[in-house]
Amino acid sequence: MGPEVADRESQADSLALEILADLANGQAPLYRVWELSLKRTDDHPGRALSLAGAAVESLVRSNLLVMLVAEEEKSAMRKIESPDECESILKAPVSWADRQQASTVWIART
Repeated sequence: MGPEVADRESQADSLALEILADLANGQAPLYRVWELSLKRTDDHPGRALSLAGAAVESLVRSNLLVMLVAEEEKSAMRKIESPDECESILKAPVSWADRQQASTVWIART
């Protein structure tokens, strides 16, 4: 593992800890992770998104975080169980959109 990979993993782990602390009082929209990540990447959106995705993926894989999707017709939240669906959500640009558009994807501590 090269130094760049190790540094990225270290940054993702650090962001993951910040996410968990941020979620201590309840759930938050997924875009909140991107906002936290932007502070760590000198406001570079592409790097911030990559870092945010890595941190969320790590927390989901470790069963420390769940992803929730709002189901409008039921006025309820559905927990994402499938790793493939989590990955698809993290790769979809609309999942990370601004506050008004991103209200359908949420994260919460387990």
